[in-house]
Order: sequence, then structure tokens, then C-alpha cells
Amino acid sequence: MSSIDSNLSGFSPKNKFGEFSIMEEGTKHKHVFHSQEFPREASGFISAFQKIVAELVGTYIFIFVGCGSALVDREKELTIVGIALAWGLPLMALIYTLGHVSGAHFNPAVTIAFGTSGRLPLVQVPMYVVCQLVGSTLACLTLKVLFNHQNDIKPTLTQYNTPTTDLEAITWEFLMTFILITKS
Repeated sequence: MSSIDSNLSGFSPKNKFGEFSIMEEGTKHKHVFHSQEFPREASGFISAFQKIVAELVGTYIFIFVGCGSALVDREKELTIVGIALAWGLPLMALIYTLGHVSGAHFNPAVTIAFGTSGRLPLVQVPMYVVCQLVGSTLACLTLKVLFNHQNDIKPTLTQYNTPTTDLEAITWEFLMTFILITKS
């Protein structure tokens, strides 16, 4: 009785499914699986419309859940960890769900960085940014309707405390976005 190694010899990573030979009692029978290159997307291409919808819906969900957690925190304490998880877990799920469609930027700073680095065609940058702005605006408006009993929805706005200068706020935003992008 021969071992598995002698049964499967000559494996070649040339083809996607491989090429291998089977040794049987001194005769060599060659079995070849033909490699078929699958398109990167199920349909073979992703249209600009699909990218627009992915960025708009993804940004909407991301902002809705994240800012919504800050509004919920006013009524029921979520803690800083709960709010961080409310931002991070949906982002991870959205990246896995929509990343293959649009790249899952969901942030104009990320889109602009990808455009300037050549990882996203510059023609698509304005389209992505507009979709992200529309998605985040719609999310904030939805939260305004759902949390109308609260006097304001300041947690959905990009604001910083009075002692913080504009330069400090821009520096923080730059650093945090830089850290986010370096993982990409």
C-alpha cells in the first residue's frame, strides 16, 4: 500500500485547481484539472451605479449606527467601549459586505487619500465623496426624526469643545484618518 505522497505527485500551482498525477502500480495516469479564471465579481464587472449605491448605503449605515449610539448613550449608558464597538463592528461588517464592490471607503478623507495615491481613479473621487455626503446627511436626518424627543442631535455633528483650536482638531482628524488608512 502506497502513501498519500506517492499517490499525489507532481502537484503544480500553475493552474488554479492544480495539476497532479496519480501513481498506480508503476503506471502513471495524469489527471489535469483545467484552470478557469473566475471574474473578480460575480457578473464580471461592477458598474459605477453599484459603486455609488454601495458607498451611499454603507456610509448611511455606518453613520446611522455610530451616531445613533451616541444619541442612545444620552438615555442609556453605553460607555465609551460600547460606543466604540458601535462604530467598529458595523464598519467591519460593511467592509466585508461591500468592500468588493466599492472598496468600502465610507469617508471622504479615505476616498481622497486613495485618489491621490492612485489606488482609486481620480474620476471616481467626486462621485464617491458626493455619495458619502448624501449617505451621512440622510443618516443624520433619520436620527433627527427618530430622536426628535431630544432637544438637539449634537452627537451627530462634527464639533469639538471650546478650548480646542481649529488646528488641533484638524491635526487629530489627520492623525486618526492616517492611522485608519495605513491599515488599508
